[in-house]
Amino acid sequence: MLEFKYHPFSRVKESEVLQFVGRYPWKPHWLSEHIKEFIQLLTSSTDLIFDLHNKNDRIAIAVLIDKIKNKGNNACLEVLALDQRYDVYMIYQYLIESAKQKLPITRSGIEVTIHESLTKLNDLLVQEGFNSYYDIFEMMVDLSTLEHIKINEISLLQPEDFVECYDVIGLSFKDNPEMAIPDYEEWEKSRRTSDSQIWVYKDNRKIVGFVNNMIDVQDQKAEIRSVGVLPSYRGKGLGRKLLLNSLSYFVNKGVSTCHLTVATKNRKALHLYEDIGFQVNDIFKVYYWNR
Repeated sequence: MLEFKYHPFSRVKESEVLQFVGRYPWKPHWLSEHIKEFIQLLTSSTDLIFDLHNKNDRIAIAVLIDKIKNKGNNACLEVLALDQRYDVYMIYQYLIESAKQKLPITRSGIEVTIHESLTKLNDLLVQEGFNSYYDIFEMMVDLSTLEHIKINEISLLQPEDFVECYDVIGLSFKDNPEMAIPDYEEWEKSRRTSDSQIWVYKDNRKIVGFVNNMIDVQDQKAEIRSVGVLPSYRGKGLGRKLLLNSLSYFVNKGVSTCHLTVATKNRKALHLYEDIGFQVNDIFKVYYWNR
């Protein structure tokens, strides 16, 4: 018989969490740098970090990310790891009920992302009052044949440009429901402490586009976290240049593959990624619930 309970989370458990994620990965997969950001910066309280146990055995780790901005003003429930020897349906049901109870008053609802194959969970989410929101493609590209290039107009983001870049990110994604942007304070902290990088494209010393990268050299993995261009500069090939510059950087670091995610309805971005060589690797469904 399952006896679910949460163990209080403290920062000293972070290494334990990363080890558990390594043993019991769950889709969508998150790089360790993502998980550190979720725990350290993007949850307003350790009460929103769900360290779920059955008796004395850890069986799942999830976070309710609330220190972000998105179109629906929703917090995002992310299941980071799950021991599939236990009932996945029951674990999700328990986590969802906990997320509803713990949802900060400043948030309108909750978003949950699940793999398309988990049809039983689709039924659970509908039963719990969630609605279908949008679908996501996870895409990957083999970097082994890509040549190293450098584009002069593109450079690493510098601290003196943080505020300008943050504003450009907001303007670039204001109509994209799939984009979740941290509050500025957390975003700035992440820029100063994270291993992720932002490269920017400047026109007359003004930032008009950007790409946010994350790289794990040890595991030979890289990720394009986001790429955006101001609306008035679109259609000029800047997104392509930003992507190719990042992919070239990964090649130079010896990384063999790169992945990214994109909403299936974002046809322009999808066409660009496919044209560069990205291929669909997985499909996820996003649901939302409002109070």
